[in-house]
Amino acid sequence: AVMLFRRRSNDTTTTCESMSETDIQKEFAKVHSLYALAADELNFAEDSRGSPYYAGDLITAREAIDNCATAFMHMLEQVPDPMYRSQLHQSLSPQLIRLEERYAHLPPD
Repeated sequence: AVMLFRRRSNDTTTTCESMSETDIQKEFAKVHSLYALAADELNFAEDSRGSPYYAGDLITAREAIDNCATAFMHMLEQVPDPMYRSQLHQSLSPQLIRLEERYAHLPPD
């Protein structure tokens, strides 16, 4: 199940304030950093299959993917321009979906 499009549970923090271009760039960089971390954690989990570390690596990979997806959705919620929001969504969603698919193919602990 792809969890990229779930709503945030705490809508009180999502205001109608628009982010500046600089803020959006910072959020974009944060999402990319979290994506790289999630990809690394997923690689560790894939590499540790069958080892005593696998269960922990699997949990860490799930958390990293969730953190990336949450930051991505938060960023999209803050972008005021619908066209720009759509471009960001189209550029990053496939990468996040690939992470989810790789995770889904890992055997449960």
